[in-house]
Amino acid sequence: MREIQAEYDKLTADALAAWSAHPDSGHALAADPDRGRLGVTSGRLIPFNAGLLALHAQLSALGHSDPALAVVPRDSLHFTFLALAWDQFDGPHALPTALADLKPVFQGHVRGLNWAVTNLRLVPLRNGLVLAGMPNMAAYGVRLRLTQALLDTAWRPWLEARYAGLPLPPRLWHTTLARYGRDYAPQALRELYFAHAGRDLGAIELGEPELLMTDSTWTVRLPL
Repeated sequence: MREIQAEYDKLTADALAAWSAHPDSGHALAADPDRGRLGVTSGRLIPFNAGLLALHAQLSALGHSDPALAVVPRDSLHFTFLALAWDQFDGPHALPTALADLKPVFQGHVRGLNWAVTNLRLVPLRNGLVLAGMPNMAAYGVRLRLTQALLDTAWRPWLEARYAGLPLPPRLWHTTLARYGRDYAPQALRELYFAHAGRDLGAIELGEPELLMTDSTWTVRLPL
């Protein structure tokens, strides 16, 4: 858990330093050429508590007044358990045959898991906000064992490509709430972060992770 907290502290320090050095929002970012394509992932949609509902309403209001702010729709907000392949497929027909190795290993590890995330908090990015928290120990252990098992299957190249240059399994337990289409977050998004910084936004119980094909915001969700 100290490793997870250290990662959140690092992300926060990086974002705040960037905001301090760049009071403006910088340059517009190039459009993602794979936006709208589908990846392979696992997780669950978020069950909202009152605090999360209020937070999302505030974010949505900012998005309505600034078209460069992409807020994930409320009914698509999710927590990722383990992302498994980048958004690179046009549909289930394009999936590699290695999916046959992935599915039984995934199901064998997550079956019966009661996944929960506690101590929810906002973590800033240079040009966005994520909601992050601490997993229960059962989920932490399952994700570790699942990752190790998948690295011994034919799915290994897709998993390694998804986390290239990052730890496996990942340290973050999070969902992206909003991203800005420029280098740095606008002042309104920064102010929203500071209004909630350090606040415990409660806990959520997610149950057993699902295996899906999704787009980047989970607006499209295809069970596998």
